[in-house]
Amino acid sequence: MRRLLCTAESEGVSTAEFREVVEFEALVHLHHGIYSPPHVKDTALLRAVSCGMLIPEGYHHRLRISRRAAAWVLGFGQAPQGSIDIDYDRNNRVHLPRKAARLCSAHQSTFKAYEALSIGGVLVTNHLRTALDLLIFDEEYDALEIVGQILLSPDNNLTPHLLMSHVQEASFIRQRQAVLARAKNVCTEVTLRRQGLW
Repeated sequence: MRRLLCTAESEGVSTAEFREVVEFEALVHLHHGIYSPPHVKDTALLRAVSCGMLIPEGYHHRLRISRRAAAWVLGFGQAPQGSIDIDYDRNNRVHLPRKAARLCSAHQSTFKAYEALSIGGVLVTNHLRTALDLLIFDEEYDALEIVGQILLSPDNNLTPHLLMSHVQEASFIRQRQAVLARAKNVCTEVTLRRQGLW
């Protein structure tokens, strides 16, 4: 899959020359100067591998894509245009090379095997952990909308009840009452939508 994705660097040309390639071949921009051919289907695999291109070789097994970047990989929200969110295990600290540190926002976390998916060799937080992270750490106006989309998606087993129980049990929440209120609001809306009452 990675062979299908291209950047100016991977093509060995200047930025100006690459712009001509993009225009001539009608390449599709994903994010951070990474493009795919127009005939390649937009899938979770494509999105995960494109994010993985920003992680240096040798680091993939120690980092996972998280928060908004993970939501996009899973099919929710917009492609990351600023730095991508990545997690590292608090028991296995990582010092990223300078270039990667500019492209990635690293967050300390406790890794649990059941919270991550491996997509094309790239670790990505699963639907539950992604929704949990957005509720807890993302205060942007559309974060709850993305969480609602995840909950309403038929492609996973995440339910409002399961999400609420994990929010209540999470030990790493600072503003617990505010997060609980946000979680309750989005879970109530999703439940009403499923019942056709919203």
